[in-house]
Amino acid sequence: MRNAFLSNKLKQTKTRLLIIDDNQIRFNQIRDLLTDSEHHVQATLLDDLQNFEKQLNLPWDLVIFGRAYDLKYDQAMSLIRLSKQPALPLILIQPDDYSEAQYANYVHKGIYDILSLENPDHFYIGFIRALSFSRLVQTQQHLMDELETAQIQAQSFVEDSNKAVAVIQEGIHLEANDEYLKLFGFKSNDDIIGLPLLDLLQP
Repeated sequence: MRNAFLSNKLKQTKTRLLIIDDNQIRFNQIRDLLTDSEHHVQATLLDDLQNFEKQLNLPWDLVIFGRAYDLKYDQAMSLIRLSKQPALPLILIQPDDYSEAQYANYVHKGIYDILSLENPDHFYIGFIRALSFSRLVQTQQHLMDELETAQIQAQSFVEDSNKAVAVIQEGIHLEANDEYLKLFGFKSNDDIIGLPLLDLLQP
């Protein structure tokens, strides 16, 4: 059975990568690895703090951090947390002085994963996991934004309607306008919020 993480679903949309590195060869290696795996990649390479701050105003799927002239990975993590995408995953390219004993310490600092380009298969699988997480976070945020918009619209409709209107979810009153309250003899919204609809409809 094929791993769902490695399905073609993630390849169907453009993957937006922000790569922090001072090495064009490593950048090309990452991009080529992904395009060879049939990913549609939009990648930007930078190695300085000022450009990184500017690029964080745009939407990204992942940040990959190698080496940078005047930017450290912990600075990058702090800036990501303050951006519009505070849960944006950052993959750290394995530093030269890295040891397995340091892994947990890096993760506790907020690094999503540490990967080495010396093992392309392992790098790709780690990349896919990070990308899957990123897309789930984006979907969740999108759904939360839509829910908030729907709630605001419903509330506005209830308040502005001249007819008796109530918002009921799973049989429970969440909100009602003045006409609805008068219809059932209530004086305020507080009296009806949380009340089951069946309690009103009983003879």
